[in-house]
Amino acid sequence: MGVGVSNDYGASYHFVEVDKKPGACTDPDPGLSVDTNGTAYLAYHRDDGVYYSFSTDKGATWSAPVQVSPPAQKSFVHVDSIAGDAGRLAIVWRGTSDSAKGPDVADGW
Repeated sequence: MGVGVSNDYGASYHFVEVDKKPGACTDPDPGLSVDTNGTAYLAYHRDDGVYYSFSTDKGATWSAPVQVSPPAQKSFVHVDSIAGDAGRLAIVWRGTSDSAKGPDVADGW
């Protein structure tokens, strides 16, 4: 799991690895946000939970991932984040504790 970091408004970029844990990240659209202090946050999910990491140096390096989902949840989709004042981060996702199906599966409702 990583991000593309650009210092020229996207004309060029380089890849920075955020989560070095083995295995594929299952999130095709992670939540990226920046607080008023310039700290960048990346919220995403893997097969075992929802995580976030942060960078205080414009994406050059990232913190160790922090798991934020409760242990009872077994399936996760649509992770997003929004940062506000310095050090403030909100993360939202759809999840279920039913491991037989994901939260996108309707049970006729």
